[in-house]
Amino acid sequence: MAGAMVGEAFLSAILQALFVRIDRMATHEVLEFFSQWKLSKEPLMRLKTSLLFLNAVLNDAEEKQMNNPVVKGWVNEIKDAAYQAQDLLDEIETVVSRKKLEAELKSKVQLFNLTSYKQIELRIEEILGRLKFLAKQRDLLGLKESSGGEKPSPKRPTTSLVEESAVYGREGDSEAIIELLLADAGSGDNITLFVSGEFCFRMEAENSNGLSGKTRYFSYSRTKFDSYEKFEAFHGVKDLRSFLPSNVSTQSGCLSTKVVLHLLPELRTLRVLSLAHYRNLTVLPQSVGNLIQLRYLNISHTAIKVLPDSVCTLYNLQTLLLTSCHSLTELPTNMGWLINLRHLDIIETNLKEMPLLMGRLKSLQTLTSFILGKGGGSSIKELGEFQQLKGSLSVLKLENAVDARDALEANLRNKLHLNELVLKWGGDTNDSRKDREILDKLQPHANLRKLTIENYGGTIFSNWLGQASCNIVSVQIHSCKYCLFLPPFGKLPSLEFLSIVGLDGVVTIGSEFYGTVDSRGKPFASLKTLRFKNMLQLQEWLPFRDDDEGVVAFSGLQQLYIQNCCNLTKGLPDSLFSLKTLVIEKCQQLVASLPRVPVIHELKLQYCNKVVLNELPPQVLKFTISGYDALVSLPIGNNHCLKELDVSDCPSLRLLPSMGEADTLKSLSVKSCGKLVFPMHQCYPSLESLCIRSSFDSFVCFPLELFPKLNHLDNFLYFYSSSSSTELGLQ
Repeated sequence: MAGAMVGEAFLSAILQALFVRIDRMATHEVLEFFSQWKLSKEPLMRLKTSLLFLNAVLNDAEEKQMNNPVVKGWVNEIKDAAYQAQDLLDEIETVVSRKKLEAELKSKVQLFNLTSYKQIELRIEEILGRLKFLAKQRDLLGLKESSGGEKPSPKRPTTSLVEESAVYGREGDSEAIIELLLADAGSGDNITLFVSGEFCFRMEAENSNGLSGKTRYFSYSRTKFDSYEKFEAFHGVKDLRSFLPSNVSTQSGCLSTKVVLHLLPELRTLRVLSLAHYRNLTVLPQSVGNLIQLRYLNISHTAIKVLPDSVCTLYNLQTLLLTSCHSLTELPTNMGWLINLRHLDIIETNLKEMPLLMGRLKSLQTLTSFILGKGGGSSIKELGEFQQLKGSLSVLKLENAVDARDALEANLRNKLHLNELVLKWGGDTNDSRKDREILDKLQPHANLRKLTIENYGGTIFSNWLGQASCNIVSVQIHSCKYCLFLPPFGKLPSLEFLSIVGLDGVVTIGSEFYGTVDSRGKPFASLKTLRFKNMLQLQEWLPFRDDDEGVVAFSGLQQLYIQNCCNLTKGLPDSLFSLKTLVIEKCQQLVASLPRVPVIHELKLQYCNKVVLNELPPQVLKFTISGYDALVSLPIGNNHCLKELDVSDCPSLRLLPSMGEADTLKSLSVKSCGKLVFPMHQCYPSLESLCIRSSFDSFVCFPLELFPKLNHLDNFLYFYSSSSSTELGLQ
């Protein structure tokens, strides 16, 4: 019954969509087209009437087809005729839209290669004749009309196989569910088989048995090399709508160039085409422009070097995915013709700039990156035309922005569905003031969740970065080396992740960092992760001064990283009661004692030997210590939870934890600790992994019985006697 429900939903959805589209044909542009080419619109109205007549008995037919193969064949014939009608209406709408676009562009170039207009009329009559024949069979089969007249559009069936929202640009297709079901190769679901019937074909290995002229949707299991012979049978399939591998993963394969150059251009009714992860794909033929019905094109993770200009004639294209096409350096000049494009993914490409007139793509919902051009190149103000943008957007090469007024026209403040924004300047700045003015005008909507600013050349940040009204959860500020002060990030009520890297101009982190909070608030109340890295001029981090007794900063901080701040002398905050991870690396001048951290689980101290460790916090599970020249013994203290211990470059260290201190230890790594004396009289009952390199110079023997649970020795372990050495290999 589940299969019947889904099958009924698909056919009914197709018919309902056809009714709407035929009614839509009464627009001025369509009527003008029919008049100009002396075509009668009367057959279109008869087409709707014929489909309504058949739709009236669809409920009865869907029930009877389960046990009556003749009725099932009749239903399939209706579906095939409906597909043909869809293709025809698509072509008519494409012709009309093409004419409109050519008029707007004042172009004499024919953007699309279509059949002659008279053939359109002939095809309508052919479909009408087929429907008339099916109508006669309706009565012979004894099919009854549903009570209440025209059948309502059914609700979309729910199935665990369908995650339509996860696929760019296919939410408008009534057949999207079929394509998604086909993409789930491992399911083997009976619903898929029922819905597909002879219209959908999933090819396992190279077995094309079962392929028919009615096949519309095709998926296949991709292999390391997909040969031309694997797909040769598709030369006779003229109405195919989807061509996509069903097991796309990060593993790449190769595809015969004959498939790309000779087979695919023949499939003129394709809606969905995926060639993703074919690493030998370097070009698409110009004939790809013949695929005028194409909605979805995915050539991600290929070696494509250039897109043919004919891609810009794919007027119906809604989704173009170019993710990780590292060899791609430019987009075609006339990308602005693709006015139905909704999703353009160019992340991890090497595009130098965007083409001109990208602002014509007013339907864009996904634009992963926008790269500004130099001089008269692509302008940031074109972003203002993309009013439906959502998801993630990276604005790159902001140094090419000509005027701050252009940045204002980008209208980021009104893009309320953007949740992630990257603002990136390239290279060194030559106008710090202009950079500040541009950043001022790029204020996003308060709904933004993630913000990254990189290579910004201003000396101070914009005021909007510290507005308490915004809902930002994550902020990353990287390589803004001229900035002298940090914004008041403490005022951001939802901020959970903050990474400050490479701000060479900041000398002091003071009260401006915490901001002014009201009596009910706490600085950094929601912050969970804080990172300071490569702050080469930073000297001090001042603590939060509480005018109202009892208010503390960083009350929820769980992870703190201070890395390569070589001039920092003081500044570890106190009262970090929620801290679970503390990492201090390459802070040779930092003089401090560890803050009170009662629940810390991971502690890493590397090359910061002025940070005093009197006693290991009691709940530490993983402890890493490096570069402590004067350290003689490890202050384990009352810790009975330690599971991982990593010690390196401690030349004075002589003692490892005793048996009572290390009874929970599972992993031990010791490197470059030459004076360390191995505790021959102790047993490590829980130790499972051991790594020793350039340590224990006084080794005499190595009794494995001290490690009853040992199962891993990293690389090779050497142990010595007075006259010989033996190499112990790993198992």
